[in-house]
Amino acid sequence: MEQNVIELNDVFKEYMLGKTVVRAVNGVSFAIAPGEFTVIAGPSGSGKTTILNMVGCIDDATSGEVLVKGKNHRMMSDNEASFFRNSTIGYVFQNFNLIPVLNTYENIEYPLRIGGKRIDKSVKIKIMNLIEEVGLTDFIKHRPDKLSGGQRQRVAVARALVNNPDIVIADEPTANLDYNTGSEIISIMQRLNELYGTTFVISTHSEMIMKRARRIISIIDGKVQSDIGECDENKNQNYDNIFNESLCSVTGTGC
Repeated sequence: MEQNVIELNDVFKEYMLGKTVVRAVNGVSFAIAPGEFTVIAGPSGSGKTTILNMVGCIDDATSGEVLVKGKNHRMMSDNEASFFRNSTIGYVFQNFNLIPVLNTYENIEYPLRIGGKRIDKSVKIKIMNLIEEVGLTDFIKHRPDKLSGGQRQRVAVARALVNNPDIVIADEPTANLDYNTGSEIISIMQRLNELYGTTFVISTHSEMIMKRARRIISIIDGKVQSDIGECDENKNQNYDNIFNESLCSVTGTGC
C-alpha cells in the first residue's frame, strides 16, 4: 500500500492576539494520497491557509502531528527543513511572488539555483518544456511587469514544478484573477497533475475551483466540516452544501 504523502493527526494551531488565545486550527485530521487533486475549501479566516502553511513546512502545529512524506519537519534542523521544502514542495501564492528583476525563464529557474543544482542541458530542456506547458513560449524574456496577472500565475505554476516536487501547495491561486483567467490556471494545474502525477493541494473559497476538484475538504472555524471525494454518489449535492456553508459564514447571515 502506497504511503500517504500528507497526514494531519489531531492538529491544533493557536496564536496569541494580545492576551487572547486564538485557535486557528481545531483538531484537524485527514490524509492525502500521492497524485490527488484536493481542495481545502472555506471562507476567509476558516483556517485553511494556516493548514497549508503547516503542510508546507512554513509553520508549526501547536499540538498534533503533521507528516509530509512520512516526515515531521519539526524534527529537522533549519538546514534540513529548508532542503526538504525546496526538494519536496512547490508553492503557488495568491500574489505570485515573482522576482521583479528576473524574466520568465529566470524566475522558473530560480528555485534550482538557490538549491545549488547544476543547470545542465537536461535541466534547461525541463524548464523550456514547463514554459511550453503553461503557454508562455512567446514570453520567455519578459519580466513580471510586462506580464498580465494570468501570465504571472502561469510562471508561478511552472516555477512550483521545476524541482519535480511531490506536492504543489496553492494558496488562493485565482483570488487576484478574473473568472476566465482563473479557470485557465486551474485547467493548467489539472493537466500538470495528470501529466506528472504531482499532488496538488489548493485552498480556496471559489465556487469554480470547488466544482472542478476531485476531493473537497471543507474547513469552517478551524474544523473539518466534510470530506467529499469524486466517487461520492452525492458529490454535487454535497458540493452545494459546502459552498452554501462557506457563503453563509462569509456573509454572517446564518442562512
